[in-house]
Amino acid sequence: MRSIVRLHKLGVGEEESKRRLDLATVLLMTVRGIPIIQYGDEQYLGRDADNALPIPKYINVWNDDPWNRVGMTSFSEDTRAFQIIETLAKLRQDSPAVQRGKYTPLYADQDVLVFKRQLRSETVVVGVNRGLAKQITVPGATGLAPGSYGNPGPKSE
Repeated sequence: MRSIVRLHKLGVGEEESKRRLDLATVLLMTVRGIPIIQYGDEQYLGRDADNALPIPKYINVWNDDPWNRVGMTSFSEDTRAFQIIETLAKLRQDSPAVQRGKYTPLYADQDVLVFKRQLRSETVVVGVNRGLAKQITVPGATGLAPGSYGNPGPKSE
């Protein structure tokens, strides 16, 4: 079952489902291992093409479309999900630290996870926040020059 469909079936609203899928995508693209992004996740596939109708109860169950791409009649490079995948796929391609670097957690609370991927002198620090916006101080050595860092984010930010 698609993640976004599972979120909808759990009663999570449309925008919050997209936000959670975006956070999951960031993690999938930056932690160890090969990321598995399902076809259509970059379009938030899980409703009809216009995202107007409720999800039919039969979508993504045992006897559904075996290719799991119900309703995808168009494709946009302007979705936030597409832009996150595009940005982080390039980072994965260009960064040995993200490809095979050591994973070290730097900070975690109920809503925020910050970790670094490091290989030799290259360090990439990743932070995700599922809660309200807040400023944190990461204890210990990050491998980055001292200073404040913001979200480089996808093109639309």
